[in-house]
Amino acid sequence: MNSNDVIRLLCDSYKLRILSSMKKIPRSAYYISVMLNVPLYSIYKSLNELEKMALLERTGRFLTPEGVRVNYYRSWLEEIDLTLEEGEVIYRVLFRGGRKEMIGKVCLPSKAGTKD
Repeated sequence: MNSNDVIRLLCDSYKLRILSSMKKIPRSAYYISVMLNVPLYSIYKSLNELEKMALLERTGRFLTPEGVRVNYYRSWLEEIDLTLEEGEVIYRVLFRGGRKEMIGKVCLPSKAGTKD
């Protein structure tokens, strides 16, 4: 996960809602879809992207009585803090269980033709 990933994540309300829905308890894609009123396809797509970013883990895979395999996921993300400071956004990402902490900066674009 890099600065661009952090900014993309902060701008994506689906992914933020998905991550916060599974912060404490593992959830299935179907459960998240119903809970958030988001199409199941969008949930699966977001889960795949979040898994590639190492922001969630698959905690289990179960077979229902109907023979359908159901995966359960849990977020690694615990907290994101943002601070605005002299033309920069400083972020701190804290992962569950003290797994790791990530701190970085993103420069805000300056407006052309303005004077400081």
